[in-house]
Amino acid sequence: PPDQWPEAVAMQQLKKRNPNMKTLLYEATQFGPLGWGSMELNSKPEWWLKDDNGKVYYRMIDGKPHGPNSFDWRIPEVRDWWVNQSFIFEEATFDGLLVDGASAASLHLDHVNHTMSVEHQKDLDLAKMYMLGNASARWSTHNGVVAGNPLFEYGEIGSPSQAAQQLFPLEYHWGYMTGALDEMYAGFGTLNKDGSFNITKMAASIEGIMNMSRQGHTVLVRGYPGPCSTPFQSVSSDIGSTPTWPDNSQPTTVQGLKSASTELLDLALAPFLLVAEPNVWFSYAWFYGFNTGWVTCPSAPETCIAPDNWYPEFDRPLGKPLGPAVRNGTVYTRQFEHASVYVDLKDRTASKITWNKKHRD
Repeated sequence: PPDQWPEAVAMQQLKKRNPNMKTLLYEATQFGPLGWGSMELNSKPEWWLKDDNGKVYYRMIDGKPHGPNSFDWRIPEVRDWWVNQSFIFEEATFDGLLVDGASAASLHLDHVNHTMSVEHQKDLDLAKMYMLGNASARWSTHNGVVAGNPLFEYGEIGSPSQAAQQLFPLEYHWGYMTGALDEMYAGFGTLNKDGSFNITKMAASIEGIMNMSRQGHTVLVRGYPGPCSTPFQSVSSDIGSTPTWPDNSQPTTVQGLKSASTELLDLALAPFLLVAEPNVWFSYAWFYGFNTGWVTCPSAPETCIAPDNWYPEFDRPLGKPLGPAVRNGTVYTRQFEHASVYVDLKDRTASKITWNKKHRD
């Protein structure tokens, strides 16, 4: 039964500790839920996405095909299957979906080795949106959210970016989803190769999040310690892999990663506070595994890289915002009752939070 699957069991355990916790199930538009979704895709070649010449879009790794890349959302049975899979966990404590691959398919198609007309690309994108809209409608009856990723770094929310190359207006996707994940906020796709902010992309994310939160949408923001990007480094069997910094300058030991998490928190937290609202949520870790910074491990400190004393800043009283963020050129500032926030897109390392004296310790 779905409520006995590992994902559901883990969420039930979390909600026992905090009944108010909201949990979203991960599902990719290309292949559905992790694990059994890919098995279903591989077993149904009639559902595979093909170009105008009938050539299958394969997932390429090191130049070699490794199974089909995606469902073809233009097939009604595909859309029905995907939505049904996303909903079978409803009674198993989940509160909605985190949808990967929610952006326009036309931006990610292999246009070098395949041919698909613009009209067919539009049909494909629209079919995907119908699928997500159906999922959103079903979850909304249970106050659930369908949050899409990526919707920011590829320019589909905010301005400017790849607008001239897009088939849909910038806000098009919000007719079909009720939330979003900004997975690369102040990291990865919003950085230049040297670790500095890409001013255009970072400004697009900031403005996009503010625009969407004002419209009542839920936005999840991922923060990272330092200028995290690819490739990944292997840390240990317990922790797995973590992102690297430019010139391979990141810490490589467990203690070094913990210290960096503490020392660099403001560089991620300050950009978040620019956009913070009741419907905008922050997370901070090196990657996605629990041991990469999501929880402390006091009984086995070498098995995770969250700081042993967690983050005192998270418990400081911030107070109400005294207004939205204000932009002056590349500088953003925002005032709260008990703190001031400063971010300069020309200097990522200058981001800071100045706490009122009584709340500094």
